[in-house]
Amino acid sequence: MKAEQTIHFLSELLELTEYLGALVRDQCRLMAADQDGHLIEDPEQERDVPF
Repeated sequence: MKAEQTIHFLSELLELTEYLGALVRDQCRLMAADQDGHLIEDPEQERDVPF
C-alpha cells in the first residue's frame, strides 16, 4: 500500500471512529434518560465533552 493510500485509509478510519463514538455517547445518554424519554442534558451542548 502506498503512503497516499495509507493516509487516506487512516483518515477515513478516523472519521468512522469519531462518528461511532458520537453514536455510542448519544446512546448512553438516551439510556440514562428519564423514563419519559426526555434527556437529562442537551446533547448538542455537551456533544464534544468526553465521558
